[in-house]
Amino acid sequence: MKRWMSLLENAGLTVTMTRISEVKVKEEAKGIIKRYGYGGMIKTMLKAAKMYLTNPNYRQFIKRVQNRGITPPNLTEYFGYGVYVAQKPE
Repeated sequence: MKRWMSLLENAGLTVTMTRISEVKVKEEAKGIIKRYGYGGMIKTMLKAAKMYLTNPNYRQFIKRVQNRGITPPNLTEYFGYGVYVAQKPE
């Protein structure tokens, strides 16, 4: 939250309202399945598998993510969203 506010303030804006909400991963997953259905999820996984098998750039990307540990161990703490309202000075 502080980083976003700093970015807005450094841009010369005055932050007038913020609202931060967390995303609960299990509930979000259930909502995605409800929205797209199991068939849609299977279709997406098959497309990802096909891309892995046919696209060398995608395979390299996956390896980099796995090797570098790009995702932090506490990844679920990062899921959420914020709404920031700021005004430009007159």
